[in-house]
Amino acid sequence: MKEMNDTEKGERKEADFRELLEQSLAEGQRRFRPGEKHAVRIVKISPEWVFVDLGGKTEGIIDRSEFVGEDGGIGIREGDTVEAYFLSSAHNEKKFTTRIGKTAAGKAHLEEAWRSRIPVEGLVEEEIKGGFSVRIAGTFRAFCPFSQMSLERIGDPASLVGEKHLFLLIEFDGKGRNIVVSRRPLLEAERKEKKEAFMNALEEGMTVRGRIVSFQKYGAFVDLGGVEGLLPISEISWGHVEDIRDVLTVGQELELQVLKLDREKDRLSLSLRKIQPDPWFTVEQRYTEGSSCRGKVVRLARFGAFVELEPGIEGLLHISRLGEGKKIKHPGDVLNKGQILDLRIERLDRDGRQISLVPAEESLPGEQDGGDYLSPVSVQGGSLGTLGDLLQRKLRGPGKSRK
Repeated sequence: MKEMNDTEKGERKEADFRELLEQSLAEGQRRFRPGEKHAVRIVKISPEWVFVDLGGKTEGIIDRSEFVGEDGGIGIREGDTVEAYFLSSAHNEKKFTTRIGKTAAGKAHLEEAWRSRIPVEGLVEEEIKGGFSVRIAGTFRAFCPFSQMSLERIGDPASLVGEKHLFLLIEFDGKGRNIVVSRRPLLEAERKEKKEAFMNALEEGMTVRGRIVSFQKYGAFVDLGGVEGLLPISEISWGHVEDIRDVLTVGQELELQVLKLDREKDRLSLSLRKIQPDPWFTVEQRYTEGSSCRGKVVRLARFGAFVELEPGIEGLLHISRLGEGKKIKHPGDVLNKGQILDLRIERLDRDGRQISLVPAEESLPGEQDGGDYLSPVSVQGGSLGTLGDLLQRKLRGPGKSRK
């Protein structure tokens, strides 16, 4: 092997020093503050401790008892990722916890949990005036107001008695005699995380399932599982919807399409009609130019009346076709909204989504009386027969007669 010269040795030492310096700086920038939550990977499980990887060749420890279930089994394994809160650092050991209260904890631990906003496990013991009595850290009694137990109104408070939950200490007197706890901040943080994850997974055009939670004049708000979206009234049906309550109900579950997605403004628009067949695709199978139809007047404009032939299919009856030959100033002078009309289709444009209508009794262009080709053709001094006779004689040629 070729030995390195002095220049190469110097460059190698400089590279090694630079690498060590960068590593040292990276580890120095890794600061942990009490109460800070981190996603950490389990690298080893011992009889007393769970060792976790903190990055930068740094490890932390978590009390193994926090992962032991009621049946005595441990619910984790090496390689799993867990969320833990930083407690303290001593003797080059960084201690973490998933929550305080799995085992008995002293007032010092509770005070640290209060200052650092570390969750504490609590047992709901009984319903009392204004809230619940909660046993935390094994020996301390705390109070949780009704408003702080859930994000929604609690229908049956007694049903929560005997349940274990995580709480944050929102009041602590230092002696452990006056402790107030709350689940609400933890539930709000959990809902926010789920919402962000859900929004990141959504794409425009995707089909989702949701439940209607409320109505406004302009649409319905739909819960997609922690994320609310707006279903505009114009996106409910291909047809005209006057009152949203006529077609939908609160609590109804629907399959919807994501219409517009704005992650920056946290807005989500949905469509129900987009997952329904577009009636214009097959309109020529049901309507043809010159055919008769019946429709309902749904809108009156200065230039004419819009008539719904079926949900999603509307045609225009122009003002010039109204008034029975008399000039009118507005379609409302002779028509009413909701009125049923017998009509004929003058022109149909599927691609342009347009239909021109005329009153049923009005003749269309090309239908004016031009005579019957079978009726006799009269000339001065007699009759030459019907137009059909003339055509037959022309085809036979001169001098030929009918046998």
